[in-house]
Amino acid sequence: MPRTTTKSKTKTTRTTARTRTTRSAKTILPPQPKPRKPRAKKVSRLSPEELFARTQAKAYELFEQRGCVNGRDFDDWLEAEKIVLAEA
Repeated sequence: MPRTTTKSKTKTTRTTARTRTTRSAKTILPPQPKPRKPRAKKVSRLSPEELFARTQAKAYELFEQRGCVNGRDFDDWLEAEKIVLAEA
């Protein structure tokens, strides 16, 4: 007796539910600040020798204001240089 095979084909159907989309109100963002251009450093009108002399005098003045305590000479120099360049 010969065998007979029957294949049953099953049909798969996909159903997708339609979703209703609604337009929502646009979100208003605050205005973004404009990017700033980098500022050019002020060019000192003092000669290097004059800048050195004024910075040296100002650093000594700061040293005296602190009570002539040693150990902060570099900080005094940098602060003096800032002050001198701001005044120039």
